[in-house]
Amino acid sequence: MTRLDKRRFRSLLEEHGILRPTVDGTEVLWTGENVSQLRWTLEGAILGLDSISTFDRPVSVITLPNDGYDISESLERRGVERATLGRTIDAFAAVARAATEKFIVATPFIDAAGVDVFNTIAAAVDPSVKSYLIVRKYEDILRAEQSGGDRKVAQNVSIMTYYRDRPGRSRETFHGKYFVADESVAYIGSANLLYASLESTVETGVLLRGVDAKPLSVFAQAMLESSTRVRLPA
Repeated sequence: MTRLDKRRFRSLLEEHGILRPTVDGTEVLWTGENVSQLRWTLEGAILGLDSISTFDRPVSVITLPNDGYDISESLERRGVERATLGRTIDAFAAVARAATEKFIVATPFIDAAGVDVFNTIAAAVDPSVKSYLIVRKYEDILRAEQSGGDRKVAQNVSIMTYYRDRPGRSRETFHGKYFVADESVAYIGSANLLYASLESTVETGVLLRGVDAKPLSVFAQAMLESSTRVRLPA
C-alpha cells in the first residue's frame, strides 16, 4: 500500500466511523456494537479504497434510484454505502463520458422515462462518437416517443433491434443490459431503461475498465452486427 493509499484508507476509516478523533487529540478505534459489524465496516472501507485507487479492476455497483431506501441504511451500517452505492444514471453516464469512438447501449425494454434518461446520457457523449441504442422491439421506442410532448431519441443515435421469430424454434433475442464505451469502459447490470429501474427499484451491476471491459466490448460489437438498423442518425 502506497503512502497515498494509506492516507485515503485512513480517510475512509474516519468516514465509516471506525477511527474517530477526540477533542484531546487522541483517536478512538471502533465504538460499534460488535466485532461482526466491525468486519463488515472494514470490508466496506477496503472496497472504497479499491474504487478510488484503481481504474483497471472490476468494481461492483449497487445503484439506488433515490435516497431514503431501507436497504441503503442497512448497507451503510455494514460499511459499504460510500464504497459502492450511487445513482443508476450516474453509472451509465460514467461510461458515456469515456467513449471516444463508439458508444453502445443495449436495453431489452425502454419506456418514456428511459428515453429521457438515455437522451441525457447521450448528451454527455462527444458528437464525433458513433452512438447506438439496441432494443428488442422498435415498437417500444415509438410508444415512448408518442407518449406526450416532443420526446424523441437523440438524433445522432442509430436505433437497432435484436429480436427474431424463428418458426418452430424459440425466439432469438437478448436479456442483458449493458453500456459500452469503445474497449475501455463498460457497465453490465440488471437495469433496463425503464421508469421502474430508474426511479423505484434497487439495481446491481459491475463497472469494468481496461482489459476487463474488452470481452463485453467484443460481445457488444457482435450483437451490433447481428442487429437490424431501424433508424439512421440524422
